[in-house]
Amino acid sequence: MTARSLLLFTLGLAAAVEIASVPALARDERPKLLSTTGDGPRWKDEAEMKRMAEAGDAEACLEMGLLAENGSANPPDYIEARMWYERAASKGVIEADFRLGKLVSEGLGGSENQAAAFHHYLKAAEGGMALAQYNVGAMLSSGRGVRRNYVEGLAWLIVASRDPEIDPEGERRLREHLGRRPSDIAAAEKRAAELVAKLTEREATADAAKPAQP
Repeated sequence: MTARSLLLFTLGLAAAVEIASVPALARDERPKLLSTTGDGPRWKDEAEMKRMAEAGDAEACLEMGLLAENGSANPPDYIEARMWYERAASKGVIEADFRLGKLVSEGLGGSENQAAAFHHYLKAAEGGMALAQYNVGAMLSSGRGVRRNYVEGLAWLIVASRDPEIDPEGERRLREHLGRRPSDIAAAEKRAAELVAKLTEREATADAAKPAQP
């Protein structure tokens, strides 16, 4: 092996180790229609739901997106799903942002755009969705769609791991990767506490804004 070949091999091996050291994106379950979650839809049939969505109802827009992605459409209509999710997301529906992030990240229904996927995941993460928080941490720590930032990445993974349904392996792996940089781990833990405080404050504000139950 020549010196140049050895150098390329070493760089390639280092890159492989680096990639293996950071968590992968979380894959959620297939999207569930509102009509199957036990909450019960606010419409009597699909036609009424579509009318409500076209009139701007955020929940109906989300449901139309879920239906296109994993409902009666066979094969799934990802282009239509993106359209409805975009409408729902514009009205502040965090699940719509999460699902948009997934479709855009995988290039379903349009071009793949990791930067746009990160943007959607971040909005959902700031809205309190644990899966999105995990994916923000994974993307930051791997430099996918955003400049790599181990401290911010670990912070979001710590926040996500508060949810018992989130696999803590991603946080553990990144902590292990940063084992020789304790100052980065300490900074991430401090940042995670700040994020939790902001999320708690946002949740309290949202709860206070909800109309009182009759």
